[in-house]
Amino acid sequence: MENNQTVKNEVTEHIRTLIEKASSINFQGKSFVHYDKINELVTRERVTTVLKSLKVNDGRRQLLEDFVFAGTGARRLFLILASTRLLDHLSTLQQQRFNDDALPIKIVHDGAKTVVISLNTHTRHEFFSQWDMNDRDLLSLKQWELLAPKFGDKSFHFSFDADHRLPYLEREERPASDGFFGEVFLTRIHKAHLAETQWHGTVTGDSVTIAVKKAKDHKELAQFFDQEADNLQKIKVYRSPHLIKPIAAYSIGNERCLIFPWADGGNLDNYWAKLKGLNPKGADTKKVTWFIMQFVGLCSALKELHTSETENCIHGDLKPENILLFNQDGSQAILQIADLGLAAFHVEANTNMRVASGVRSGTSRYMPPEMDQHGGEKSRGRAYDIWSMGCILLELLVWFTSGYDALTRFKQRTSNYFWTKPVRDYIIHPDVESYMRLAEQKLESDSLFKDILELIRTKLLVNKANRIIARELHSKLEKIGCKCQNSPSYTASATFTYPDTKIDNRKTPPPTALISPNLEVPGQQSVVGTLPGPNLNDAATDERLEIVVVRPPDELNPGSGGTMNRELVGSTPQSCFTSVLMFQQMQSNSLHDPWQSTPDDDFARSFFEKVGWDRVKPEDHAGSPKLCSHCSTIDSSAELLPRDCDLSELQSSSFTCELCELLLDRLREAGVQPPRRITLRHTGAHIGIEGGPDLLSIYADPGSSLQQKAPLGIPRLLEPASPEHFTLLQQWLQMCDSTHSMCRRGYQEGPSNMPTRLLDVGHPLRLIDSASITADRYTALSHCWGITSQRFCTLQNNINQLKESIDFEKIPQTFQDAIIVTRGLGIKYIWIDSICIIQDDSEDWYREAAKMELVFSGAYCTLGASSSKSSVEGFLARDPPRRCLQLSVSNTCTLFVCPAIDDFHRDVELGPLNRRGWVLQERALSRRSIHYTSTQVYWECGAGVHCETLTRLRNAKAGFLGDANFPKFALEYYRDGRQLLMQDLFERYSELAFTQPTDRSVALLGLQKRMAQAFRTQGAYGIFSAYFARGLLWGRAGDPHQRMEPIVWAPGHHVPSWSWLSKLGAIKYMKLDFKKIEWATGDFKNPLVHGSPAWNGQKEENGVLPGLARPLLLVEVCHLVITFDVRDDYDFEKLRCVVVGRDKMDTWTDDQKHYALIIYPRSDINGLVYERVGVATLKASHIGDGESWVNIR
Repeated sequence: MENNQTVKNEVTEHIRTLIEKASSINFQGKSFVHYDKINELVTRERVTTVLKSLKVNDGRRQLLEDFVFAGTGARRLFLILASTRLLDHLSTLQQQRFNDDALPIKIVHDGAKTVVISLNTHTRHEFFSQWDMNDRDLLSLKQWELLAPKFGDKSFHFSFDADHRLPYLEREERPASDGFFGEVFLTRIHKAHLAETQWHGTVTGDSVTIAVKKAKDHKELAQFFDQEADNLQKIKVYRSPHLIKPIAAYSIGNERCLIFPWADGGNLDNYWAKLKGLNPKGADTKKVTWFIMQFVGLCSALKELHTSETENCIHGDLKPENILLFNQDGSQAILQIADLGLAAFHVEANTNMRVASGVRSGTSRYMPPEMDQHGGEKSRGRAYDIWSMGCILLELLVWFTSGYDALTRFKQRTSNYFWTKPVRDYIIHPDVESYMRLAEQKLESDSLFKDILELIRTKLLVNKANRIIARELHSKLEKIGCKCQNSPSYTASATFTYPDTKIDNRKTPPPTALISPNLEVPGQQSVVGTLPGPNLNDAATDERLEIVVVRPPDELNPGSGGTMNRELVGSTPQSCFTSVLMFQQMQSNSLHDPWQSTPDDDFARSFFEKVGWDRVKPEDHAGSPKLCSHCSTIDSSAELLPRDCDLSELQSSSFTCELCELLLDRLREAGVQPPRRITLRHTGAHIGIEGGPDLLSIYADPGSSLQQKAPLGIPRLLEPASPEHFTLLQQWLQMCDSTHSMCRRGYQEGPSNMPTRLLDVGHPLRLIDSASITADRYTALSHCWGITSQRFCTLQNNINQLKESIDFEKIPQTFQDAIIVTRGLGIKYIWIDSICIIQDDSEDWYREAAKMELVFSGAYCTLGASSSKSSVEGFLARDPPRRCLQLSVSNTCTLFVCPAIDDFHRDVELGPLNRRGWVLQERALSRRSIHYTSTQVYWECGAGVHCETLTRLRNAKAGFLGDANFPKFALEYYRDGRQLLMQDLFERYSELAFTQPTDRSVALLGLQKRMAQAFRTQGAYGIFSAYFARGLLWGRAGDPHQRMEPIVWAPGHHVPSWSWLSKLGAIKYMKLDFKKIEWATGDFKNPLVHGSPAWNGQKEENGVLPGLARPLLLVEVCHLVITFDVRDDYDFEKLRCVVVGRDKMDTWTDDQKHYALIIYPRSDINGLVYERVGVATLKASHIGDGESWVNIR
């Protein structure tokens, strides 16, 4: 026995020595065995020798050898066991078929019970319970030394435990670069752990230099890491050598990382700075040719991205910093396009460059003008990349001709964009135009540089419709490259000084120098009428969605016009955080307070009596849920979970306890990850994070004695459109009808109060004129339309057919679902906007749009398809069933624990439907609404919100939108602050989106009319006569660089510039203490006091605001606080102000403030008029003498 132990010790020491020689120490001080040494250490000869020395019989030895070497084998296990004196366990592992694939393992302790789990497969291995505890721990501890991964082979995604050892010999402490999403670290990896095909960086001894991009530790960024990793994996299949190929993506513990080759030459801008410029004596022809051929290669890569046969891609952020230089071990250097992780892909190639995509926000300097036209929210198309490449080529040309210092000055002069917008038109930036004019004069014809210049100014930095596609760009550059290689004289250096004296002394170039007719944006008319420009309305059909020109509905394609088809366009959760930012904006809005959840046991009890608890309770599953030692001892007096929660301990117990697992899952969904400690909040109904969201909901069995501890509710949600579902809806309606006097209709029902048309949901399904029926109840549908091809509309050429019958199977799923619900409620009629309004009849469209107040306030209830993004999605489908744990607290007491899902703000207020501009008034004017979301159904009326879970929600401020007699409740809440109500509501409305910009003024008509009646005043243009001065003092909200966009009106309709409805974008009213302000009513004339303008004042002859215009003292201009609406590059000598209000004299100081509109002259058919261009807070010293009355339109 002693001799056998001695042999084991000798074997152990020998194997340990071999392992040590085959190992290195990583950057964290941990040893790891080189990937390529495993097979060298574990040979059949060595295994045979070891097993023989341990006296293993021949038959058994052969089995063990086959186990170690067959397939994946158990080489690592052999080394672990041999180096820890645990080889006796090799037979057990062989019998259990536990090989290297089962590594790594995690040991989970739950009291006396121990479970070993394979982390890769989550397989539980019960046989380890027979092992000695020390043996298990040794195996778990020693495994990490032999599991350092190898990157760059077939696998791309890796997920590592926090104990995993990475084969990084060094990693710089400070990042080499730092961006919004992550930091990039220069890292040296052991070359055995990187596929040789990936040795692009510097190879020094045993290490290869790589770049490791570590995502910043923010829960909101996790989704973007996953998107970036998936996109980068797709990039690997592209063939172009000018695209940087990622090596791997991995997570380790809470870190998420990406591995790239290290660009030892830096980026293109670094390289330009290093070289300074070309030799002015023309000795750099080889360098010029190299640069041109590299750009030929970059454009070939762009062509491959845009037109791949499998998937095509849009980069969306091309710039010199994203073009990297690789020296490739001393061979010819190469430029590669980088930062493709958040690009956008399209399945199926499409050579049309105008296909748009939800790409992350690009660097503004290289952004084309069409993006600004849509406030940066429009999806980027391939034309975006072409514009960006034109900008980079122009910078290359500046560097070629004038050197890096000149390029630096050029960048300073054009720091924002390569374009500007002096009035209404987008034009080439004056400094860009000036350089190109200078280059035109200085460069010789039939030269490389002249050809590059011509390509840029005629094919790249032009409007979107005239911009060439990547294939054409590559072809043209390729021809230029061939000339470079075949004709030395073609590349002769042509240097000149930039900027020259003429440019430096320039004040304002003549208009023709500023205008580039080819740059006009669709829908905008040039202010220089003598310059020709393309008619962009003749662009391809897919371009029309981008045009801001507004046409009457009768000019639209059939089905594309109409009031209620305006939903959010291009709303993608794109890189940036569109949904996160919207959430933050809405949270900051004063209309939003948290929704408070309260049980409603009385209603729940009556519902259970109506349908029977047995029909809605969760199904009984065989056996009780698996619980840990703490959770299995819960009694009726104890809390379900400890208040002090250690997430590391919770993670361990989650492997054996379903309740701990459920809590851990909910914490992860809330962005809380181990290791950390949190405090849990316990109420009878919920478990949540102290100061944070609810995580779990707790319900009692109706017959349980625990009803005093936990409320009644529905753990398993009802099947949509089931008898139980309709019973719940009818119970809500019956309760509201019988007990909520505020929700009853306050006027005589009759045909005059019915919508013009309704859908009869009987058989046959058909469109009817309401005048032909007796007044009756109807529902109204609030929904997103979706793209044109998904719409079902009434038109002048099909209305008669629809009045005869409508094929139920041919209408969109959302309409089918709404009809099913209406029938289930026992209601005969439903109003659906696209069917009940003739969409290509402008007269009918405008007439019905003005009736929205009557339609939605008169509906018996409104059905909201809150989670559906289009009419084809429907709303009766449901997410996977809610998980539910049934806990027996005693022999007769049962609790149900489920994920907390009562979140009206997330599901409804932040849902796709409520991002539509039309829906604000639809919700506010409805007496009661049934909101269908992907999570559950919500009921909303004047008494509050009810959840399908049978919980009630309340919110003092936001609840005013559910007021059946809006704005009665809001006026009681705001008391005398009607102006604050107006501000809150209009600021919120201004954040919403429309497909057709002109709908911004129409979709508010119903609300405006209702509020004007309540305020007992006139209302038009989003302003009320009683608060006219206050209503004028609005400014654009949000990012200082985010400008509003003037709406282009169809002939015959107009909203004046002093109204916030005349422009697209969010607004914010000035924060003023009304008690300390006197309104300057002598300086302007309220146009609303002389009668209500026709059709909300949107006729050309209405909306003139007479104002007393005063000059601004330009000497003080730097001290002015002006918020411009659209742009700020006006001729300040022409700017004027109209004072709207000022501090009262009893609060007068030397700093007395004046609150004014800023106006600017323009000409129209009525002669010289002024338009509002901004708002300002001024001192008296800022305002000059010489006032005159002007008309502001």
